[in-house]
Amino acid sequence: MSQTDERFLYVSSLCEQLYNPKSSSEGEQAQRMLENSFPTFSDSTSHSDNPPPFGIRTPTDTANALRIILENSPSPYVQTFALSRLKQLVLAQFTLFERETKIQLRNRPLSHFTKIMQKINSSYSVRYISIRVCFCSL
Repeated sequence: MSQTDERFLYVSSLCEQLYNPKSSSEGEQAQRMLENSFPTFSDSTSHSDNPPPFGIRTPTDTANALRIILENSPSPYVQTFALSRLKQLVLAQFTLFERETKIQLRNRPLSHFTKIMQKINSSYSVRYISIRVCFCSL
C-alpha cells in the first residue's frame, strides 16, 4: 500500500468517525485531528501546537490537499469534510490567495458539486447549496 493510499484511509477513517461517531468524544477527537491535518491558519481554529502532517505549511498547501482528497475520494464523509473545510479556509484566508487561485478554488468545487448533486439525495442538497453559494460569491 502506498503512502498516498494510507493517507486516504486515515482521512476517510477520521471523517467517518466525525460524521458517524460512536460517542461524542470520538467525534470531537476526530474533528481536532482533521482540523490539525488540514489547518486554515486562522487563530480561531488553531487547536494544536503540533505541525500538520502531509507537508502542509501554507493555506495554499491546505487548499491543494483538500482538492486532491475531494477529487479522489468516493466517500461522502470525506467529500463533506473537504468541502466544508475548504469553505472555512477560503473564508479565513481569502486575501492571501492570488486571483488565479481564487478562480480555481471557486471552479473546482463547483464542478464537483454538479457530480455530487447527481449522486446524492435531497437531504444533503441543502448543505452543498449553502457551500456553493459561498464559492459563487468569490
